[in-house]
Amino acid sequence: MDLCGVLYSHGYQEISVGALMRVVGVPAERAAEHDQKMIDIQSQFAGLMPTPKNIEIPPGTVFH
Repeated sequence: MDLCGVLYSHGYQEISVGALMRVVGVPAERAAEHDQKMIDIQSQFAGLMPTPKNIEIPPGTVFH
């Protein structure tokens, strides 16, 4: 669910089941069987995702 939430927050509304399987470590051969199956995440996350907040990052902050 978290991964779908992140994808939705970045503008994805429909994702391939096969691609999602690869991200979580399913072997590519097995995931390829599901490449044509799609999940509509808009209907799942449209009302659940919080409104993004504008967070100010202090100057000089280093991200690692």
